[in-house]
Amino acid sequence: MAKVSRSSIVTIAALFLVCVFYLRYNKLRQLTNELTEPEQFEEVDPECVGLNEVNGVSAAICIKPIESDTIMSGWIKSAGNYEYEIVNNVLMAMARFESATFLDLGSNIGVYTLLVAAMKRQVVAVDAEAINLALIRRSLNLTNTSDYVRLIYNSVSDVHMTLYPYHVDPTNGGAIYMKTMEEVEKDNLTALGTPVHSVTLMDILSLIPADTIVLKIDIEGYECKALQPDILLGNSGKYIPYIFIEWVFLATNK
Repeated sequence: MAKVSRSSIVTIAALFLVCVFYLRYNKLRQLTNELTEPEQFEEVDPECVGLNEVNGVSAAICIKPIESDTIMSGWIKSAGNYEYEIVNNVLMAMARFESATFLDLGSNIGVYTLLVAAMKRQVVAVDAEAINLALIRRSLNLTNTSDYVRLIYNSVSDVHMTLYPYHVDPTNGGAIYMKTMEEVEKDNLTALGTPVHSVTLMDILSLIPADTIVLKIDIEGYECKALQPDILLGNSGKYIPYIFIEWVFLATNK
């Protein structure tokens, strides 16, 4: 029987690890629906306005019709900003961590994403509503900052499953709640738009090259499902010095 040298064993082991990584990466790419080509986006013809300067940074943003989005688009059009103080804190966090990527979970129409991109910093924006990502893309094109942003069309949960968007208030375009089929049938809900496949936060983190992540999360009641223990305990493989989170649903999260 021919002897196998130690160097050959090391080479085989290295090739095995490369193959495992390649297969895992490709699986993640299949799970996450990253939009990169123009034909992947919905066609939009929006009104676009300027965002007021925040911490020395400004951007243009394309908004929804006010009658269908009175809170966010309406506020932006009338006041020129939205959640000014929180946005300012995010920009300061990004300035402090110069190599960080900004992960915008529940990006909506992109207030945070657009201003961080205007800093010429890397952003991953994730949203479960296709129209939001189309509006962000249009806004990025206006300011020539598309190269800084990756747009991912998924919902985020603790498992991989199909979720159905439900619009509880037709005047609040940002209040889209993701429901399981069981919830839709049990509560006799009328789902809005296209069903969306959910991914986990770990799936998304695995696709980001940066070691440091500044995270903003606003996903209408799925925050606790997304923030799994490994992430909160620092075992995600990423350094996450800041998590900006919407608190309103935490009392009822399971």
